Amino acid sequence: MRTWLIAIAIIVALIAGIVLGAITIPRTIVTTSIVTETSTLTVTTTTTTTEILQKPVIVVVDARGSTLKFETIPRRVVALTPAIAEIVCMLDCSRLVGVVTPVTYPPELVKAVEEGRVEVVGSYWSPDAEKILALKPDLVIADLGVPKDIVVASMLEQHGVKVLFVKGGKAATIDDIVADVMLVASVLNETKKAQEWKQKLDSVVDMVTKKLERANVTKPPTLVVLGPPSWGLWVAGGGTFIDSLLKVAGGVNVAGKYHGWVQLSYEDALKLNPSKVIVTVMGGREEGLQCLEAWKKTPLNNTKAFRMGAVCVVTGPADDAIVRPGPRIVDAIQILAYILHPDIFNPPANYTNHIVCLKQP
Repeated sequence: MRTWLIAIAIIVALIAGIVLGAITIPRTIVTTSIVTETSTLTVTTTTTTTEILQKPVIVVVDARGSTLKFETIPRRVVALTPAIAEIVCMLDCSRLVGVVTPVTYPPELVKAVEEGRVEVVGSYWSPDAEKILALKPDLVIADLGVPKDIVVASMLEQHGVKVLFVKGGKAATIDDIVADVMLVASVLNETKKAQEWKQKLDSVVDMVTKKLERANVTKPPTLVVLGPPSWGLWVAGGGTFIDSLLKVAGGVNVAGKYHGWVQLSYEDALKLNPSKVIVTVMGGREEGLQCLEAWKKTPLNNTKAFRMGAVCVVTGPADDAIVRPGPRIVDAIQILAYILHPDIFNPPANYTNHIVCLKQP
């Protein structure tokens, strides 16, 4: 009996290229099989094929509506606001190489800046493009609500730096802030951590909502004032994330008919006549007390809130939690709920000393 050995080689060559959401990488695989067709003929078939392995490409659309593609996960990140820095640190603080002032949270970031492991590249209102470029970042994250960020982004992009915009200060709702966190998490490949944070946020919102429903309380007309009188009477109007936080915490924004961050006249404020006033102040407890005294010397002292002593100043970390559109909105909701309804809620841990009121709850 004669046995003929027939070798058949089939090579399938595919050209490597980029497809939507993936980079194709060729890998050759050789398989061998023996097929007996008759008692006198045995055919050995060797097949060589090229399998296409897919390396993920991250494709996102940012707050500007710009599409960005990342073939590698960014490792050198610059954050152009404190809130963005907090988002990145919650996901993986080791990615940060540059931040803007003020740098107050989290402690690990403060330490990294003090030790020179993370560089300061300017201030919130004035980031320095040259300092950013010197760090050779593979990603800069900017805030659509900060005008200077838009200018700096254009300069950076001319040098080939990828700039991702979040809504940031232009966030109108809690959902907008969640979307910002998820956007950054997608680019950094840290969606699991972002989902865990989202679950915590949902849990707090659910807890506050149910307690308010059970207590059947009246939602007090509230005015959120930004800073001391020397800044002018700036307030959080409708269409701001603070307006959204206030609603969840069980308040009614008396400035809701105004859109965005607005400066009111004292005449307008007196017409609104809030029964609660919350003032956000950068600095410590002493600065908070000074701010309260300063506001008492203005026409705002004639509102119901001042007459009843229902005026609170939030300072330091409590201020940051409320005014920064980032991960600590989880705490901000609880701080606001406590100020608005002290008979129902307690302030979250580590914030008690940073809430100063004319009449303590």
